[in-house]
Amino acid sequence: MSLRTRPMHVVVLLALWGLVAFSLGTPPVRAQDPPSPNTTPGYGVPTAGLTSYEDMVTELTDLRDRHGVQLRQAGESHEGRGVWLAGVGHGPRTVLVIAQQHGNEPHGGEAALNYLETIATSDSPEMRKIREEMTIWVMPRVNPDGAAHSWRQNRDPECDPGIRDCTPGRGIDPNRWHDPTVPTSEVPAPETVAVRDVFAEVEPELVLDLHGQLSYVDDHGAPITASIAWPVIAPEDLTPEREAAITYAKQVSAVMAESVDSGPRGFASQYPLGDGALLTARNAYGWEGAATVLFEQRSDGGTRDLRLRVKEAHDALMSVTRSVADGSVHQIDPARADEIPEQGLQVGPERPLLPRACPGHRGAPGDGEVLEVEKSVDDLVAEHARRIVPEGSEGYQRPTTAQACDMGTAFGLLEKGEVEQAADLVAPYGYSVLRLHDPETGRDHLVLAEDATGSGTYSRGWGLFLHSPQATSDSTVIAAYAGSATFSERLAAQVLDRDDAQHLLVAGADRAANRADGDTYEPANPTTASESALRRTALQAVDRGEVSVQVLGATRDGREVALSSGTVPPSDLARDVDRGLETEGYPTCLYADGTCEDLGSTGNLLVQDARAAAAEPLVLYPSYGIRGTLVERERLAVTLADLL
Repeated sequence: MSLRTRPMHVVVLLALWGLVAFSLGTPPVRAQDPPSPNTTPGYGVPTAGLTSYEDMVTELTDLRDRHGVQLRQAGESHEGRGVWLAGVGHGPRTVLVIAQQHGNEPHGGEAALNYLETIATSDSPEMRKIREEMTIWVMPRVNPDGAAHSWRQNRDPECDPGIRDCTPGRGIDPNRWHDPTVPTSEVPAPETVAVRDVFAEVEPELVLDLHGQLSYVDDHGAPITASIAWPVIAPEDLTPEREAAITYAKQVSAVMAESVDSGPRGFASQYPLGDGALLTARNAYGWEGAATVLFEQRSDGGTRDLRLRVKEAHDALMSVTRSVADGSVHQIDPARADEIPEQGLQVGPERPLLPRACPGHRGAPGDGEVLEVEKSVDDLVAEHARRIVPEGSEGYQRPTTAQACDMGTAFGLLEKGEVEQAADLVAPYGYSVLRLHDPETGRDHLVLAEDATGSGTYSRGWGLFLHSPQATSDSTVIAAYAGSATFSERLAAQVLDRDDAQHLLVAGADRAANRADGDTYEPANPTTASESALRRTALQAVDRGEVSVQVLGATRDGREVALSSGTVPPSDLARDVDRGLETEGYPTCLYADGTCEDLGSTGNLLVQDARAAAAEPLVLYPSYGIRGTLVERERLAVTLADLL
């Protein structure tokens, strides 16, 4: 059925909260939200100032009883919370607003509640006209369990780690199971089934899929508050109906971008479009013929940013609703969507991009220690891995900007051969400089090492930083997930040896050290924390035209290697390495907008720093089947050395 002949339906997917309904009786409140820690107001996903599940149900019930809002339960979570659907209006054009598919993306869900209240309670001529022209359905909290636990997934701790996007101990990502070619009977997430059932029932023509994202800036450092995208359909699957849906979605995208840009401190960008995989709501419902728009908002700005972002999403919803109700949306040139600026660099939630230079600091002359050590790099890194600050501890001592800068400056001194000066600079932090001779390779290295003569867990956990003065390769190898991605640091050491790389940077704490229960912010994770010693040394180490290789890890079976350049589409280097690995018999997955099943966005801060320096970033996610075996690590290291 063509878009022009079937009733007009608008689906607004706000992947942040979740209200869907089934029965018209009093909504049951079956589960209570566990207490959430207050997020520091300056950064992180807010956990304070949000509507609880109980209060949300109360608000919906009140709107039903006092204003005639339709209310029913469309599904139920594993912990017994309802996935509620609320409806207002009786017109031929249908809008479905879906929020908080990801539990830790709350802004759109709050906005969806406000939007529903605005449409349902106002008696202005404009709102009466909208209710006559449109039927608006709202699902403000699709993932109520994830919202209650302040994490991305639903609550299904026993999910099969072999299926797509299962995180053992937590659950499944609901926004990876919308593929219309997969029967709902085979979908393991009840929240996704609820959305798909509602979609099939109301036959939406326009879908707005609202999510939360990390912080990005444009080329001039201006903060981006929202990113927008429309469906991508494979050329062989294009039909007139799907082409019309894409056109319509681009018109709506232009409306939303204009709304964001006209708001206080709002700045819209274009979200990477990707390659048309049907896993997410945007492409799945676009493939079904619905104009679908993804609306991603900055969600890690803490409680101080919450009100602005909620208003921004509410206003964007209202702008779309007005333009759909009066038909003006179809007068917009869809090419305006192509003019939305591309998404810029990802930055830490606390502050914008770090500067390339640090203020000058000077250690106490003569206090530094330079040690002569004969040991293989592999043995050095293995000993380091046994001493890193573990997950679940509070032992990571997050450096101040001055301290992190000192570490970066000291690494620069090693590059210049000023070894004693480097030792003096890091001595106040319990670090020494090692003149390391590797008897297995015959190579000499300079290393910044914490508590070099000790044996217990590190007291700071900033990392191990190695420079190889006689290196023949300009690569920098980074093991940012030492400990959490088991043996990734050992593989990184072998890549250094086989590639004859110039630098090896290894994290000194598990990425989940110091992480609060229920929080997603990881202070010890150098790929997301805006200030760390590893990030500062990487800023010093990686220069224009050089290659930055992150060796991380993924929970995959066999010998699969997922990889990314942190960009969509992938860089030429990433494509070349992908092809080379396949030629050597490795199953691979090249990241492009979520097509690597258990891979999220890989635009981490170390990647963005490398891009800002005009270097070539590459992120590798080898399976444990490779990382956990010496022979397999060696084989992959040799293969990568040939490809880099």
